[in-house]
Amino acid sequence: MGMLSGSIPWYTMMVLHKKIPMLKRVDDTMAVFHTHAVAGSLGGILAGFFANPKLNRIFYLVDDWEHYIGLAYGFQSGRASAGFRQMGVQLLGISFEAYALWGDGEKYESRINSAYGAEDFPPAVSKGELEMA
Repeated sequence: MGMLSGSIPWYTMMVLHKKIPMLKRVDDTMAVFHTHAVAGSLGGILAGFFANPKLNRIFYLVDDWEHYIGLAYGFQSGRASAGFRQMGVQLLGISFEAYALWGDGEKYESRINSAYGAEDFPPAVSKGELEMA
């Protein structure tokens, strides 16, 4: 996985980026597409291929954890359908992007830290009150 996750994004950045017309039109100076989209998708696919059944038990926390195995383990144990199911889960996860495409760039900022509740924070004070204190 390590060799593939380093060499395939490099190949797409150095070779394919110069050959594919659509990628030629994109100004990706810092290779963000290749280091995030290509490497992240590749990691998701390879994780579905090499997913260890015992580690999946920890992740899924369900009684029928034997049904969630990597495709390589599925071929080895004769349960390829369970391996294809895991690959489907991985591909479904890859298909959802990390961007709010429908939010028109809206940003939601929270004043409450997710690790603590609102009661752990003092009430908001104005700048003038802080200077007087």
